Amino acid sequence: MFRKTITSFVSLLAVLFLLVSCTGCETEERTGFRIAQWNVQNLFDGNSDGTEYSEYTRQSGWSTKFYRARLENLEDVLSYPNLVKAEIIILNEVENSNVISDIMHLDALQKRGFQYQACASGEGGAISVGIISSIPIADMHLHSVQGARPVVEARFEICGRNVYVLALHGKSNLGEEDEVTELRKMTGAAVSNRSDYLRTNDPTCLIIVAGDFNEDPYDGNIIHDMDLWRCFWDEDRFDGLGSYMYDNQWLHYDNILLSTDCSSDAGVERTGILTDTDGSPNRWRRELLSGVSDHLPVWVQVKLI
Repeated sequence: MFRKTITSFVSLLAVLFLLVSCTGCETEERTGFRIAQWNVQNLFDGNSDGTEYSEYTRQSGWSTKFYRARLENLEDVLSYPNLVKAEIIILNEVENSNVISDIMHLDALQKRGFQYQACASGEGGAISVGIISSIPIADMHLHSVQGARPVVEARFEICGRNVYVLALHGKSNLGEEDEVTELRKMTGAAVSNRSDYLRTNDPTCLIIVAGDFNEDPYDGNIIHDMDLWRCFWDEDRFDGLGSYMYDNQWLHYDNILLSTDCSSDAGVERTGILTDTDGSPNRWRRELLSGVSDHLPVWVQVKLI
């Protein structure tokens, strides 16, 4: 029942946002686009809906004022030079579709033509996976994963090709290792099955898998066969640095994988308020009401023609 209900909800979102006027539609020929991925770390609004983490309820002192301050930081980050060019942005750890809408309606993003969104969470989940875009979304689908967050799919028509974005957030490392691994494998099965279907039925399409995998790309749970994907972490430009740090070790959890070799540039944003003085992520500290996120944004410039 849950799968049917949430799928209908996402389909309704598709209808609503495809009815938005095409003031953001392109009038000049494009050759590609830029896509970004960012885990914003527990971005909750000031309302108490009953699904929040306990530290983000009004009873705990959380408020709309604190939420708005976090949105201002997010707006600043998404205006940094490497991210201001992003036309499709995947966001992890946003509370719900209302928060996605608030982000999309920030002044800096409105000026860039953002008016399309998709968002979904697991049943009773506190955080969601979201996509915002200035490029029209042709249609959307949801791929449910029992016990884990769903995979959100958005299809774009760019440069005469179908571009499918599969946005995900893999199970965290909290919990029993076997259980965590199994849930990631289930998410990976949803990605693999859908990708195989798209490759077979739409051979000229581009498939992008993006999100916080909560594992390195070659761990083999979310992505079963890395030989089928182009991973920008394979390049030597990053000097061993990653997008997330745990126990003083850089990890490559945030990823944007392409089904064909059409990346012309890629990077990890490490500037401004995103990093501490030692270069590590300036993580959000709820108890101090300071910081930004424990993850750094990653981006890829895609060239289609």
